[in-house]
Amino acid sequence: MKKPLLILLFAAGAFCIQSCGPSTNNSADDSVEHAMEQNEQSMDRQETTIGVQDDNDSDFAVKAADSGLAEVNASEIAQQKAQDQRVKDFAAMMVQDHTKANEELKGIAANKNITLPTAPGEDHLSKISDLNSYTGADFDREYMDLMVDNHE
Repeated sequence: MKKPLLILLFAAGAFCIQSCGPSTNNSADDSVEHAMEQNEQSMDRQETTIGVQDDNDSDFAVKAADSGLAEVNASEIAQQKAQDQRVKDFAAMMVQDHTKANEELKGIAANKNITLPTAPGEDHLSKISDLNSYTGADFDREYMDLMVDNHE
């Protein structure tokens, strides 16, 4: 059962390398860090319980969710700012695919009692902020470069 879960989580992570828009919540409490802390506390409390999530599973799930949220965010911005219609179409596909993958990951995480972030982490938000500073063909190029880098 763990192998299919890891494969599914890997696929979700590959689809979710980044997403979601910059959070309007600029508090020092990073959603990714918060999820990691919650999972550690959960593992500590349930240390002797059979079936508790593996530390590697929760770390992977949090990272995949972080990436997925960032993918959706960057792609939503690209749908609005891209100059080339092919880039806009690609961004729409990314939003659709990564939103679906994010929802599937949420279901798996809930079944395994894994807390996921609700917004991209600071690293992804910084990249999205940088991306948002570009316009026109420069934006298109930077967005596509970001997508390639994240999926590699």
